[in-house]
Amino acid sequence: MMLFAVMTIVYAVIVSAGAFIVQGALATGFHLVFMRKLQGRPVTVSNLFDGFSFFLPTLLAYIVIAVFSFAGLLACILPALVIGAMYQFTNLFIFDKKMDFWTAMKASHSLVRQDYLGFTIFVVALVLINLLGLLCCVIGLLWTVPLTYAATTVAYWETVGFEATGESV
Repeated sequence: MMLFAVMTIVYAVIVSAGAFIVQGALATGFHLVFMRKLQGRPVTVSNLFDGFSFFLPTLLAYIVIAVFSFAGLLACILPALVIGAMYQFTNLFIFDKKMDFWTAMKASHSLVRQDYLGFTIFVVALVLINLLGLLCCVIGLLWTVPLTYAATTVAYWETVGFEATGESV
């Protein structure tokens, strides 16, 4: 767990330093780390940066999803949560299936379309878990952030399965 806490600190420092432009790549790095763990492979903190192999598609996906989510937030909180659910697997499709950002977004939406309610409840649960981490003097986020990335990666693994071995990234 300490490894994931350190990764969360590195992630937070980089993003809070104004480098939000790399958030998609770092999020993908988290998913890659958990994919490797699921495959029984060793991981290090440096694996967090493996998501940079997919920098451009994850950046474009991050921007488009942020715009869609903001529009959903303007409509009300619920549409923003549904949009978050629709695109929660985008980065996983980008690295696992080697898709461009738009195709990955459509694939994520297609997967979630099978059960909008269930996936939206999943996203709400992840938000509440992170809120709980935030309420635990912020330090709880060192455990809840990796937990939410792990949960999303496992959900992808159980519904889609992995093609990537992680060897090439």
